Amino acid sequence: MPQYCMPPLGYRTPGSCCGSTNACGVGCSSGCSCTQPSACCPTLPCYCPGITGPTGPTGPTGPTGPAGSATGITGPTGATGATGATGPTGPTGPAGDAGAVGAAGATGPTGPTGATGATGPTGPVTVGAAVTDATGTGDITTQFNALLTSLRNAGIIAN
Repeated sequence: MPQYCMPPLGYRTPGSCCGSTNACGVGCSSGCSCTQPSACCPTLPCYCPGITGPTGPTGPTGPTGPAGSATGITGPTGATGATGATGPTGPTGPAGDAGAVGAAGATGPTGPTGATGATGPTGPVTVGAAVTDATGTGDITTQFNALLTSLRNAGIIAN
């Protein structure tokens, strides 16, 4: 993998100016760069970086930024769903006990007897013709018709 050499050389292959051994005759770890003229680097020789210095002190903490909103905006309420079907009617409960029969009321007084109406005139009584009793051998229709005729003639039944 190419390694970067200081300008103006740019990237070089390992083993050249920036390799583990170079024309300067100095064993360098990878990452070394050419800084002076040499056979590998006609204008710049090889160098290895020094030890990294201590880390500097931490700077002061910056001011706290403004607080964000506690909650987001509430979205619109969704549509109300359709009303479900009515469930079946439950069974009828048992009938309660019959209430007690109330006491009988008192019997009211008997009203006065009304006045007796006048007796109507007596009508004429017509005696009908005699009809003989039916016997076991006679025709019942003939005997019945004779009775009806006698009643009509006496005015007891209409003609």
